[in-house]
Amino acid sequence: DTLEYLEKGGRIGKARAVLGTLLKIKPLLTIHDGEAHELAKERTKARGLARLQQIARDYAPFEEMCVLYTTNPKDADLLLENLKKN
Repeated sequence: DTLEYLEKGGRIGKARAVLGTLLKIKPLLTIHDGEAHELAKERTKARGLARLQQIARDYAPFEEMCVLYTTNPKDADLLLENLKKN
C-alpha cells in the first residue's frame, strides 16, 4: 500500500514516493526483458485491481494464466476468480 520498495529499489525518488503514498497512487507495472515499466496509475487499490482486470480482459482469451502475490492472497484469489470468467 506504499511506494516504499519502489523508492528503496531506486525506481522512484523519495519525494515522488511520499507524494504518491499520500495520494494513494497504485502503479501498475509490467516487466519486459527484466526491466519494470509503468503500465498505468490508479488512485486506490480497488481502482488498481479493477484496471488490472480490464487490462487482462483486453488480452483475453488466455491458454494459461497465473496470478502472483507477495502479501495479500485474498486480493490475488479475488482477482483470479474474476479473471476466470474470461
